Amino acid sequence: MTRTSSRLGTFVALWLAELVSLTGTAMTGFALGVWVYRTTGSAAQFAGIVAVLYLPQVLVTLVGGVLADRYSRRRLILLANAGGAAVLAVLAVLVMADALSVALVYTVTFLVATCAAIQYPAFASSVPQLVPERLLPRANSMVQMATASSRLLAPALAALLIPVVEILGVVLIDLATFAAMVVVLAVIRIPQPAATGQATGVRRIIGDIGAGWAYISRQRGLLILLGFFSVANIAAGFTLALLPPLVLEFGTQGDLGLILSAEGLGWLVGAILMIIWGGPRRRVHGVLGAGIVFGVGIAVLGVRAAVPVVLAGVLVYALALPVINACNATIWQAKVPADMLGRAFAMLRVVALASVPVSALTAGVLADAVFTPLLGEERGIAGLLITVGLLPIVAGVAAYFSRHVRGLDREPAPAAGVGTS
Repeated sequence: MTRTSSRLGTFVALWLAELVSLTGTAMTGFALGVWVYRTTGSAAQFAGIVAVLYLPQVLVTLVGGVLADRYSRRRLILLANAGGAAVLAVLAVLVMADALSVALVYTVTFLVATCAAIQYPAFASSVPQLVPERLLPRANSMVQMATASSRLLAPALAALLIPVVEILGVVLIDLATFAAMVVVLAVIRIPQPAATGQATGVRRIIGDIGAGWAYISRQRGLLILLGFFSVANIAAGFTLALLPPLVLEFGTQGDLGLILSAEGLGWLVGAILMIIWGGPRRRVHGVLGAGIVFGVGIAVLGVRAAVPVVLAGVLVYALALPVINACNATIWQAKVPADMLGRAFAMLRVVALASVPVSALTAGVLADAVFTPLLGEERGIAGLLITVGLLPIVAGVAAYFSRHVRGLDREPAPAAGVGTS
């Protein structure tokens, strides 16, 4: 067996374990959310789960990126999963003791999200250490497929399992998926680039984060691409907040369920197509071109108050998402030195996650205070979505005019020494 095939086997094993683990975690999240809403009847307390889910991933991910560039990425992923398993074991005991409370649900969610924030940069930056550059788009599409599959399958699986095994059974299944991930990580090896900094002490960690940002800010193409990624995620945040009320203005809850299911299915199909196709040879075209299509899909949502029209818009932007994300990840993996990839992916993650709650809050204010008074009750949200859809379209066209962005596919990344962990 060649070294390349061995490393590809390692990636596939790691990816399968991550797919199973993500599905288990999403099932637990669904079950806990249902429990909180049924127990309290409060939408605000249910929404609090989302807040404690996002907060640590925004605050801790940058530190996770520094750790991924300084210490064994395999061990970091292993420790993060072991930590998640420990939290779930405590949760299982609390459920068995009938001691579950909303505050404990928030605490468990926060701790599991913290473990995920530490794991993500280490996982994302390990992919190019295991997969040849020519296969990176397909590997990144597999990562997208894992995320899409977990989001699509977990609610249905949890809904089927809760009446049979109750919350405890779902938690124990999730615990088993974490344990499986730990077993896989115990036997595989992931190449580790030589560290160029010292992540010891708060000041040095902040300094390492600053060094990562300084590198990105000197790369004009990457900086512009990061700006486009920010705009696309702002548009995604608006869509996340506005799609349900848009549909419920003219449709039923069943229509909304159909459309949200189509969104997950479109993302999954897009990821599978990317795995088969491999994406465009020029990855920049994949990011910006699919980003423009993504904006068109969002704008279509506001064209007409009809389920087929909204369904078409959702499918268009959902199919574009894995193309954007896979091609974007491939560019960063090829452009950023291996010993800075953890921090680079951490910054991308923070941009993506921080923009969602901010844009969601802004969306409600703009819809109620600006667009509805201007366009009326029936067209306010639709008009805002059309406007939001224009953002990635304009940003994508503008980015195409930058020679720094167009040159991203042509310049290789600086090399870094690699060991094995």
